[in-house]
Amino acid sequence: MNLNIIKLIIVQALSNFASSLLLYFFIFQTMNNTQSAIATGSIGAMAIIPSLILFPFVGYLIDRFSKKKLLICCISIQIIFLTVFLFMEPFFSESLFLINVLIFIVFLFRTFISPIIDTVIPHFVKKEELHKANSNVNIFNTIVDISSPIVASLLFLGQFGLTLLCIVFYVLCLIVTCFLDMSLIKSNPSNMSLIKDILEGYRFIFKSKILLTLVISFSVLNLLIVPLNSVIFPVLSSSFYMEGTLGTGFLISAYSAGFLIGGIVFRLLKISYYNGIISSTAFLVIAFIIYTIHDHIFMGILGAFSSGFAILGIVVYSTSLFQYITPENIRGRVFTARKTLSMSLGPVGIFVFGSLITLYEITTIMLIFCFITIVLLFVIIFITKKKNSNFYGNETSL
Repeated sequence: MNLNIIKLIIVQALSNFASSLLLYFFIFQTMNNTQSAIATGSIGAMAIIPSLILFPFVGYLIDRFSKKKLLICCISIQIIFLTVFLFMEPFFSESLFLINVLIFIVFLFRTFISPIIDTVIPHFVKKEELHKANSNVNIFNTIVDISSPIVASLLFLGQFGLTLLCIVFYVLCLIVTCFLDMSLIKSNPSNMSLIKDILEGYRFIFKSKILLTLVISFSVLNLLIVPLNSVIFPVLSSSFYMEGTLGTGFLISAYSAGFLIGGIVFRLLKISYYNGIISSTAFLVIAFIIYTIHDHIFMGILGAFSSGFAILGIVVYSTSLFQYITPENIRGRVFTARKTLSMSLGPVGIFVFGSLITLYEITTIMLIFCFITIVLLFVIIFITKKKNSNFYGNETSL
């Protein structure tokens, strides 16, 4: 594996682990201290709001400025704010306002990390091996996602100790970043106005029938995927007659395990990015069918594992395809535009299926999921059918 890819994975893993550790620790602490869902929810909201505010500008900044300097700047600011928080902690112990400000700042600058890494990966690996690099990144991200809430719940360092630990993680992250070799990656100055520059990523997607179809399809899939953890899994758990959150925990763990195993498997497979997207979407249909057979907890776990596995495949191959097709000079803006458009329907799914699940049985809901995914699958196959003769894709024929 390329040494720079290893460094990028370490940077993202350390950064995500530190920020997730802070988030879950303060969520658990606030819930224990206040027993208020509103107070706890406000902390979670502070982790989401920054990406909604910044995403239109993140891609522009990534394309126009040094990516290494942006990484160093973002990590340094996180260290500075955590250090200030560390010294203010004795005077404002467990202050909800201060905690919300801290989480907002940390996640504000975390917003840059993933898009930067997505845009620089193609510089360090061959185009036909992009899926391997993206699988490696997702494997470590999954490990972080699984371990951070567990570690946060088990740590007894207190607010001061945890903040100090996260500063150490960020300092390590900064050191690794300083040793990244990005000498061949250039920034791209522009004479366009700021608004036109920001919209360039959206224009590139909308000019390509394939990319637009894929983005719309992923947006609709997010309508189905986002409600899994918060709506579908708790209802499935109750159908197994499991008390409390035990059944939900099993399903979420199986879902994460599917991500982890998927990252390993898709790293080894050698199929076209188009066929990877199609086969992963087809596998997601099978996963949704398994959910309809929920007579036993093991069928639920199998469905959760299968859906995690399939979703990881869609993420890996779609990211690789976008990296392959997108010109270097607009890659940052295209990736942030893709993320913004793809995630747009996710929150809607929680409300829609949260309402429907009170009216219909879980089997009916999962059959709706199957039908929507099958329609999307045939749309993707129809749009990309002329591409499947080419192993990875030909950007000149879009």
